[in-house]
Amino acid sequence: MQMEKDKLKDKGQLPEEDMAMLMKCQEEVARLMKEKEDMVRLLKEKEDMVRLLKEKEDMVRLLKEKDDMVDLKKGKVEETQQIVDEEKYRLLKEKDDTIVTLKKEKQEMVRSLKEKEDMVSLLMAKEDMVDLKKVMVEERQRIIDEGNDRLLKEKDDTIFRFTKEKEEMVRLLKEKEDIIRLMKENGDVVRSIQKEDMVNSENGSIKDKKQTTDDGNDRLISEKNTIVVRLTEEKEEMIRLLKEKEDTIRLMKEKEDIFMSSKEKEDNKADLKKGTVGNIKQSTDEDTDTSTKEKGDIIRLMKENEDYNNTIMKLKLDLEALKSLHEENCKLLESKKEDIIKLLADKEDNASMILQLKQDSLTKENEDILRLMKEKEDGNSIIVKVKLEMEALRSSYEEACKLLESKEEDVVRLLADKEDNASVILQLGQELEATKRLHETHSQQLETRASQVKEELEHRIKEVELMLEDSIKRKREFEEVSKSRIQFWEQKGIVVNQFVGLQVQNIQDLRLCSVSVRHEILNCQKRWLEELAGLGQNLKVVTNAAEKYHAALEENRKLFNEIQELK
Repeated sequence: MQMEKDKLKDKGQLPEEDMAMLMKCQEEVARLMKEKEDMVRLLKEKEDMVRLLKEKEDMVRLLKEKDDMVDLKKGKVEETQQIVDEEKYRLLKEKDDTIVTLKKEKQEMVRSLKEKEDMVSLLMAKEDMVDLKKVMVEERQRIIDEGNDRLLKEKDDTIFRFTKEKEEMVRLLKEKEDIIRLMKENGDVVRSIQKEDMVNSENGSIKDKKQTTDDGNDRLISEKNTIVVRLTEEKEEMIRLLKEKEDTIRLMKEKEDIFMSSKEKEDNKADLKKGTVGNIKQSTDEDTDTSTKEKGDIIRLMKENEDYNNTIMKLKLDLEALKSLHEENCKLLESKKEDIIKLLADKEDNASMILQLKQDSLTKENEDILRLMKEKEDGNSIIVKVKLEMEALRSSYEEACKLLESKEEDVVRLLADKEDNASVILQLGQELEATKRLHETHSQQLETRASQVKEELEHRIKEVELMLEDSIKRKREFEEVSKSRIQFWEQKGIVVNQFVGLQVQNIQDLRLCSVSVRHEILNCQKRWLEELAGLGQNLKVVTNAAEKYHAALEENRKLFNEIQELK
């Protein structure tokens, strides 16, 4: 190293280190200038980013306002749709209610028809029961008077007549239902005509037809009321006739029972006259009750037969009256049908006019309503937009004020940074000049120091060489000492191993001795336990002997005392 330095010194190449230092300083200055430019660029980018963020916030605000407007429009559309759906639901509900009421009315009509059919079936069952009773009476009593035959024939005739009357009643009920249905249809037609007349009166287009239809409607309403009154009266008469028929059937049954009881009573009387006294005693107890019942039944049946004949005559008259009423109703219905056909033709003519007027009015009303709804929605939307714009302008004004304040602060800060940067640039220029001067002085000092350091290094190299020689000597001595110590410690290790082996053997011997001692102690314990058990048994024997000895002593004392007493 010393030789190389001497060569470089001879050639004059040591100032190159100073030049390298100068180059490094220049590079640092250039780096600082670049950093300064980067800082300025970053500040500009920061300002651009702030501007972009503001624009982004404005865009977000505008998008939010747009979304709010869309949401408001959707809400309005949903409200209108909801109102329309509610109206549709209400109309459907009303239709369902009308359908339910009609179904209930239908069920009531079906129930009434079933009740009527049940009544007819009951009457037929009663007739069947009467026939069965008749058969039973014929089997039990083969000898029947001519009067009984006549009554039975009259009964059959009345039953046949009743069946015919029932069929006629059913037919009349059906015709009555048809009349009611036609009346309802007539009422519907009248209502429709009234509605059309109302529309025509509102439009003011057909006045002459309105007068004619009003007259026809009044006439139809009056006829409808009369027909309804007549039908109600007929219904009450039918109910009354059915009740009378049921009463007559019941009376006929009772009459037959009374007649049969009277015949049985007469037979019993004949048997009593012919039979002996013993048979009379036996039969009287059994037939007294039946005879009394049969007398009352015969009288009641005779009366009921007369009443039944009277009711049959009344029913015939009522049927004739009902037939005449029915014919009159049919004629009225035919005339009404013709009137209805005429009214329907007029209705169709009016309907076309009314439909056109309705369509025109509805289109106009719908257009007006839609226009008003649109104007209302537009007005509401304009109001909402104005409110939103006012709020947005207010918020934007506040934000702009805040941004202006922040911008002013940023401008002040940037101006301060600019001034600081200018001062920093001046300071850096001054520092560069100072560093150049310092570099020149430092290069001179380095040259002087280099010579001094070279001399010091040569002196230190010599000292280091001497120290190396001393260290080599000490190393050799240390190696010799370490070898001797290693040998000494190896000998000590051998001695220690031998001592440890002896100690291990002694420990093993002690362990064996302890095991043998433990076995002896256990054996001693067992022996002691056995001896203690034997001593316990011996003690028990001794205690038993002592107890026996004490008992013997007491007996001896007793004997001794007895002997003393005997002496």
